[in-house]
Amino acid sequence: MGKLNLFELAELQLIREGKNNFTDKELLSRAVTIRKWLDLHRQKTAEAIMQGQEVYQYGNTIKTYARI
Repeated sequence: MGKLNLFELAELQLIREGKNNFTDKELLSRAVTIRKWLDLHRQKTAEAIMQGQEVYQYGNTIKTYARI
C-alpha cells in the first residue's frame, strides 16, 4: 500500500468501524483527529501500526494499539 492522504486514512478508518454512510463533516472531523494523533506520535509509529504492529513505545511508555 502506498502512502495515503489524511482523507483516505479517515475514510478507511470510518469504513473499518462499520460507518459506510458518513457525511463530509464526519470525514473532515476524523481527518483532523488523525492529524492530531500523527503530530503527537510521529510518522514512524504510525507506519508501524499501519503495517500491523500492535505494541509500540511512546517515550518511556509501552502502548498497545487495539485493532477493531
